[in-house]
Amino acid sequence: MSTPSSPAPSLEGVAGCNGGAAALGDPALREEALSGDLDGDRKPDHAYLVVDPEATVGCRAYLVAETAEGSQAIVIDREDMTFDLGLPVLLELRQIDGRPGLDAVVDLVTGASTAFAGVFTMGSGSLEQLALKGDDPLVDDLFSHGASIGQLAGADCGERGTVVITGATPAGRLYVVDRRFYRVDRGVLRPDPSGDERAAVKLDRIPNRFPELGSPIFSNCPSK
Repeated sequence: MSTPSSPAPSLEGVAGCNGGAAALGDPALREEALSGDLDGDRKPDHAYLVVDPEATVGCRAYLVAETAEGSQAIVIDREDMTFDLGLPVLLELRQIDGRPGLDAVVDLVTGASTAFAGVFTMGSGSLEQLALKGDDPLVDDLFSHGASIGQLAGADCGERGTVVITGATPAGRLYVVDRRFYRVDRGVLRPDPSGDERAAVKLDRIPNRFPELGSPIFSNCPSK
């Protein structure tokens, strides 16, 4: 595995985890790092996971952002995280929240046919999870993605700085697609209903009309 070698990250974001310092300082628990500009200073940074399935629930997994200014860590563990299925997974670094720097996309939970990812940003200077507000907020601010006969889900960057979240379920010979748009305001996704759409579509037409349902999550977002 390719991981950066540096001092253990700041413990400010992992308060409450008694074993956090030991875990974050143990190179054997570090997973492969992804590189990119996380804090918007146009310099290469590193993001990686620290995973210890044997630790206390709530303190088994961390995301670390390593920049020229130092390192920060945040707890990403969840009670329903299934380590035997390979979770958590650092999927990619993408520019999602509209602020300088790339955001880390991490799969945290998996269902029968879909996975659920959190987006973590340093746009405010501190590592934090991107939140969503509105009448129908995402469960625990997670973005579902994946596909099966009974459900399609996806999320991506839309036009003019928006984020689009889409789901589809079968209804007879068609699929009912719900597409919702959001704008980011200081680390919070807020509804922008001007582009929302609900449609009944044949399955074979969904990838062209709703590309976020046929592509990896956030694959249309900038990667630099």
